Amino acid sequence: MSKINGFWKKLDLFPPAIVRCLAADKSPGKSVALTDDQISERSGLSVARVQEIYWEKSWDDVPCGDMKKFVVACNVDFGDAEVMKVLSRRIGSNSGFKWKHLRSSPNFKLYQQLLKHALS
Repeated sequence: MSKINGFWKKLDLFPPAIVRCLAADKSPGKSVALTDDQISERSGLSVARVQEIYWEKSWDDVPCGDMKKFVVACNVDFGDAEVMKVLSRRIGSNSGFKWKHLRSSPNFKLYQQLLKHALS
């Protein structure tokens, strides 16, 4: 498979809602979910725009520049093959509701809604 096809496959596997649920500051043994405000600050997008993006069913209606800002601000690196392999296994197993950084966040109900939205 070419790298281009691999990129598009990643976009399909990781729609905006999934990327939002993966948004975290990561350190060894611990991840802390990012808030919409933190993603907004890191991306330069407004909080309203961040929220619009993560409720999109796919990346189809998200301009490339906004997608890049959002994904980078969420600390998701489509170019890191090892990380993508681990994340792909997690997504494929529907284990999203077990992720500690989501369960411990005050936004847990939002994450549940986003995961249902993305996986439906």
